[in-house]
Amino acid sequence: MLDEMLEAVRGLSGDYAECGVWRGEVAEYIYQRMAGGARLWLFDSFLGHPEPSEFDDAVAHPKGRYADTSMEMVRARCPLAIIVPGFMPGSLYVAAETMFRFVRVDVDHYAATKGVIEFFRDKMVPGGIMEFDDYQHSECPGATKAIDEVIGAANIRMPAHWVNSA
Repeated sequence: MLDEMLEAVRGLSGDYAECGVWRGEVAEYIYQRMAGGARLWLFDSFLGHPEPSEFDDAVAHPKGRYADTSMEMVRARCPLAIIVPGFMPGSLYVAAETMFRFVRVDVDHYAATKGVIEFFRDKMVPGGIMEFDDYQHSECPGATKAIDEVIGAANIRMPAHWVNSA
């Protein structure tokens, strides 16, 4: 399904982003299939998860999970990507002047998911797609709650994504 989403945005303007990169496997997949002239923005703390909230599964996604990565590991997979370290949503603001055609959201926790959606929602070009890795995943109840609150379950297409129809 990721291939179909990437193909659907190929003719649009704007950049690509992945929020929650871990070791860069999916980032590399996107990188290899991007339209020419676009940039790939990669956002990750590179320190693992922050402290989970009351809405998150603290057993499945505790503080520090996914810290076994590095910017260098991701850079080796996506040499020309813009890699932005830091916790989200605070680290996103370096892209405040950028428009996006595709954003992949895979941050597992409620606060980060909500912040990412709120940041990118108004930065999506018409027809742009925001894809949610964690939607309705049993180990990510906080992410599902955030998506439902900001986008609304009725606006999500399965596999989980939202298309900017504005």
